Amino acid sequence: MGETTTGSGKREPSRTAKLARGIAIAAVIVLPMALGFGPELCQEMEDRDVIENGVLAEARILDLEDTGNRMNDNPEVLFDLEIDLREGGTYRAAHRTYMSPVDIVKYRPGETVNVKYDPADPSRVVLLPW
Repeated sequence: MGETTTGSGKREPSRTAKLARGIAIAAVIVLPMALGFGPELCQEMEDRDVIENGVLAEARILDLEDTGNRMNDNPEVLFDLEIDLREGGTYRAAHRTYMSPVDIVKYRPGETVNVKYDPADPSRVVLLPW
């Protein structure tokens, strides 16, 4: 079972066995890549959605810290922000992003930056580039 016999008498794996082997090989290769890069890709897609569809606002940087994570030698920075809503009021939100060390020095606590936020889920905030 799982094999077929050719006209020459040789046994070859059946089509189902070949398919199962191919799936197993793909899983061994693709799964680790998905686990490694998946979270960053998902975050990038969410950020892109907020940039395209979000509401522009100003935010004050309350704090920023290097999380210790790196991607392409760029540190992941966690921003603690106080967002000014156009309709009045403020709220606090956090934003994580990978950033060049050259760009990090442009941001200081107390400074005002432009952000976009998702009005349906205000916790989704993206810091806009200078």
